[in-house]
Amino acid sequence: MAAEVWKAQFGRLVEEDGDPRRWRAVNYLAEQSAAIKLSYAESDAQKAYALVDGCRGHLDAALLLLDHVGLPDVHGMINSERLAAVADLEAAIVAVQRSTEMATAARQDVSGAS
Repeated sequence: MAAEVWKAQFGRLVEEDGDPRRWRAVNYLAEQSAAIKLSYAESDAQKAYALVDGCRGHLDAALLLLDHVGLPDVHGMINSERLAAVADLEAAIVAVQRSTEMATAARQDVSGAS
């Protein structure tokens, strides 16, 4: 019963070693490739999230420093935090673009597969 349900959802199964009680999935390269690409897309999206969070942290630090403009070299520290925030944001944009490309490539891998 479970094999028939799996077959209906995921495609063709074959008997293993001629024993109808033991089934194995047929190797679908397109689906495997798509799964790998989606894994990379997820990883890049997680990196982008962490980078945006880091950017927010740098901006929060700069905001706190703005309350203490009388301290020596505080303007340099504010500028350093701003530059770090910009660098994190630029890296996040690149990670999102890679994630989008990988997700799109994964969809293209399986668009014609069945």
